[in-house]
Amino acid sequence: MGRDRTMTREQRVLGRVFVTWQTSLDDGCDHAITDEKFALGSQRRRGEFEAVCGSVFCLASSHSPPGRRCACCVAFLRARIGRTA
Repeated sequence: MGRDRTMTREQRVLGRVFVTWQTSLDDGCDHAITDEKFALGSQRRRGEFEAVCGSVFCLASSHSPPGRRCACCVAFLRARIGRTA
């Protein structure tokens, strides 16, 4: 089975870890949340979500402009890419 050429290098090497960037109501940063953690946060119905950096926060309005990306989330994802490449 051949490699899917439509995927970016980052998508291939993350090993099927899917994240979405969400803005924190607390600090205004965009944090990376895995699909699994997003689903868990939704199930708990507390309005709190855990990012890959360990930060637990409430989501800002979806109408808010994106904030700056969390440096710890970016470092975590880059380290994961380097480990699996």
